Amino acid sequence: MGPEYQTSRTSKVNPRAKCPSQSGEEGVLSRYKTASLAAKAQARRSVRWRGCVFSFGQTAPVAGYALSLWYGGILVADKEVHYKNVIKVSEALIFGAWMMGQALAFAPNFGAAISAAGRIMTQLARQPTIESTVTPAVNEDFVATGKINYDSVMFRYPTRREVEVLRGLTLAIPSGKRVALVGPSGCGKSTLIQLLQRLYDPDNGSVVSILDTLYIQNYWNRWIYYLVLIP
Repeated sequence: MGPEYQTSRTSKVNPRAKCPSQSGEEGVLSRYKTASLAAKAQARRSVRWRGCVFSFGQTAPVAGYALSLWYGGILVADKEVHYKNVIKVSEALIFGAWMMGQALAFAPNFGAAISAAGRIMTQLARQPTIESTVTPAVNEDFVATGKINYDSVMFRYPTRREVEVLRGLTLAIPSGKRVALVGPSGCGKSTLIQLLQRLYDPDNGSVVSILDTLYIQNYWNRWIYYLVLIP
């Protein structure tokens, strides 16, 4: 299915409780049908090829067995080969054709598997850019007030460098206060939490005062993971 269809499906189905309350069922259904047309056409083309490959895989063993026995019978009648050799060759052909048919049934997914394996190997080969400081600025007995301050933070995800998620964001959160982050999907709400947990480092700017007056890089990562919890 195409990405537009997937986006339409998830964006309309997830807030399904809001559609009836806002009388938006007809509009949502119309947009969903429009987005699904291309996906249906793509699925039809894919099903045809998959059907051909599957039918060939099911037919090949039987056809190979029949052909080998037919030709073997001619050779046995002409006394050119012994019957047991015909059986050996026929069995080898039938099992070989059967295995080939089973392998061809997965041919449409082979390219996707190679691509996915390449991405996995790339991730495994990556060297972490975020390492815990060897000499932390404070010890584990330090008691913090819990102030948080984002200072001119600019950030792009490593896998989507073309998308600027945070553009010089500055935000101060006093200790003991609750802050609501409101905005559309992709505006950076989760990114702020991930920067606080130091799952990423900002491209520019800093995350300061997570534990009073020090940069977040001055603390052990495992200590940050222990302190910063998301319910």
